[in-house]
Amino acid sequence: MSDQILWVVVSAAAAVVGMFIGWFLARNLGLKKISNASAEARRLVSEAEKEATILRKEAVLEAKEKWYKQKAELEKETLEKKALADDLLKSARDREVELNRKVDLLTRKERD
Repeated sequence: MSDQILWVVVSAAAAVVGMFIGWFLARNLGLKKISNASAEARRLVSEAEKEATILRKEAVLEAKEKWYKQKAELEKETLEKKALADDLLKSARDREVELNRKVDLLTRKERD
């Protein structure tokens, strides 16, 4: 009978040790999964932040390009309008000179 009791005690002790080992391994595996998931989450957040920074920089560059293009178009239009105004002013001056010449000519004819 003492062998049976010993056998039961050893079996119970082995069961308790086995349960403890199982609990310890499960706990460590769970902690490792949590740690891996946290590391993956940090990596994903970091990638998202980098991508957001890149997208933000691209948007700023596009806005600057659009602004410079519009500025160039406005400068071109301004130069064209200035050239037209200069042409009109030259035409007006030429007409004024021509009219002054005709007035002088008529004035001379009247004197004669």
